Amino acid sequence: MDGKGICETSIAMAVVQRANGNRQEAVALYHKALEADASSVEAWVGLALCQEELGNKDAARDALLHCLKQRPQTAYAHHRLGFLAYQQKHFTEALPHYQQAMHFAQGWYEPRYHAAACCQELRRYAEALVFYQQALERKADSPALWYHYAKALKDAGQLDSALQAYQHALMLKPDYADAQYSRGLLHLLRGDWLAGWPDYELRWQGSDRAAVEHRPVTTLPQWQGEDVLPDSGIVVYAEQGMGDSIQCFRYVEWLRERFARVKFCAPAPLVTLFQANATPELTIEPRIKTATDEAGYTNYIHSLSLPGVFKTTPTHLPAAPYLAPPKERMAYWQQRLANEARPKVGVVWMGGKLSHAPARDMDFAYLMPLLVLQGICWMSLQKDEKAPAGIPMTDWMSEVMDFADTAALIASLDMIIAVDTSVAHLAGALGKPVWLLNRFESEWRWMRGRETTPWYPSMRIFNQPAPGDWAGVIQQVKSEICKCLL
Repeated sequence: MDGKGICETSIAMAVVQRANGNRQEAVALYHKALEADASSVEAWVGLALCQEELGNKDAARDALLHCLKQRPQTAYAHHRLGFLAYQQKHFTEALPHYQQAMHFAQGWYEPRYHAAACCQELRRYAEALVFYQQALERKADSPALWYHYAKALKDAGQLDSALQAYQHALMLKPDYADAQYSRGLLHLLRGDWLAGWPDYELRWQGSDRAAVEHRPVTTLPQWQGEDVLPDSGIVVYAEQGMGDSIQCFRYVEWLRERFARVKFCAPAPLVTLFQANATPELTIEPRIKTATDEAGYTNYIHSLSLPGVFKTTPTHLPAAPYLAPPKERMAYWQQRLANEARPKVGVVWMGGKLSHAPARDMDFAYLMPLLVLQGICWMSLQKDEKAPAGIPMTDWMSEVMDFADTAALIASLDMIIAVDTSVAHLAGALGKPVWLLNRFESEWRWMRGRETTPWYPSMRIFNQPAPGDWAGVIQQVKSEICKCLL
């Protein structure tokens, strides 16, 4: 048998071994095929796929590069190299490979789809939309394509078109939970809250929420807003981040109008603060993974289901402020600041480490045009991060034990400037003036392009004029600080 025959036979055997799950044996057979014919594109690609499935990403990449040396126009090799880079979040590296795949495979929708995803991750939305449109020209019956196209439209600020794209995805796949949930977020972002709350209830099926968050162990029925008997009690289980819990704590008074007893299971760092604001009929407990004592209670609810149950709209929601710090902690921080005559401004430039939202975080260097302003006492409210040495900023956060301390410190200041994180919610819930530094894409509770929010009347929103443009935001803030404080 000549070299070509050995190569073809070895590839055929490798395909069988791989199909049977015997990938190591398949790798050996692909190597045998390549010893017989090093120019075999099929063998190089097969070897790369086996190595990838075995978790050997570097070996898979090497095989694909060898393939391209033999046949530079192999679209699949380019596409797979793009995918390997994408998996490692090397989006700028992945994009040229996808573009090469497009060039050599004009009819394929996949490289256009994945190139769009790269651009979306890079926040290059105009380019992403072009690639999605090209992919849809080739695969218009794909619900996933319409869904991701809708997300790109939303992030680009084309909200009406995004809604149409979500509807198209759901027309193709009516039970598409991801699209339903994301459509709900879009409605909320648009300010159409009554349309958004039902879809928002799909967050446990239409997002990674169920995978990343522990759901409560309970035998109680979930309250859906129905009338209850006079002696009923409800357990509220906080979900998502600290800011979300702070935002939803406002509903406890409305719950007290419906239930004789309310128990709010909150993240541990919030318990002391919430207890300081609790009436006798309200119990505050730390939320832990084991079941809480539900004896005497008749219903439960997730905290972020409360806005929907109460049919919250921008003109119908519990008023803020609704929190106050414990008096003894307030007195302590006021005494610490008693000799400071300058306006006192607290600053937060990064969100918490428990949630991954890099677009909302700001590199500290962007703050420098503010920090050089004379006549202001700058206070760090950033937990677990320090300002660089030599920066004129007071940092007492090592003494802050929980959110009761944070609330007392915030209440002792004149103003807060923060990215979208729990401190912004806390300042708003306390009624303290707070300037929110908001990412271009925004987030459902701040809506889009707004300078104020019904959630917190004391909040003012400064939006990025373009994705990642923190310099533009800080310039706006600096101008306003000079008007308001100096």
